[in-house]
Amino acid sequence: MVCVRLTSRHRRDRREWATEHVSWRRNEWSNVLFSDESNFSVHPDNRRIFILRDRGSRNNPAFLHESVRFGGGGVLVDDILRPIVVPYAAVIGDYFILMDDKFKPHRANLVEDFLFEEGIVRMEWPACSPDMNPIENVWVPLGRRVARRKPQPQALQELERALLEKWVRIPQPVVNSLLDSIPQRFSTLLAVRGNHTPY
Repeated sequence: MVCVRLTSRHRRDRREWATEHVSWRRNEWSNVLFSDESNFSVHPDNRRIFILRDRGSRNNPAFLHESVRFGGGGVLVDDILRPIVVPYAAVIGDYFILMDDKFKPHRANLVEDFLFEEGIVRMEWPACSPDMNPIENVWVPLGRRVARRKPQPQALQELERALLEKWVRIPQPVVNSLLDSIPQRFSTLLAVRGNHTPY
């Protein structure tokens, strides 16, 4: 498992956040637009780190490998917020909530100002909590579906088209299952006192 080591503050914030949201139902989570970033490449670099460990010790902090965090480039407002988030928020209506992590580009003044001007409510999300975000469980299967595509994408535009093509084909039962997993994610997080969960 590759993740960030949790400090006592991270664990406390995760517990408090899970306690606050553990009773939410699917209809409430259906108003949330979960967001995340992932890396897909035309020629992927598959350098993996393998960690040998005893059965049952998957989330033991001693076996965690801290990932390298880096900043990426992109035009968040014009490429994502304006064309995707704003229309989606209009469809959901007054109950719409945008979930994003505390990745620094998401907190830039330009982004904060844009969301405020559009009246978009942002969900407070605890730092270092990808295991609570159901969209995280979409990236690997999405990447595998694109990798099985013949012919393989050879250019960035082809990769983008392939990802969008596979994205829109994610079956609704899969989406429902991810939403339905949220209460169990929180219960598990509370049971392990804010530490990493297997999600």
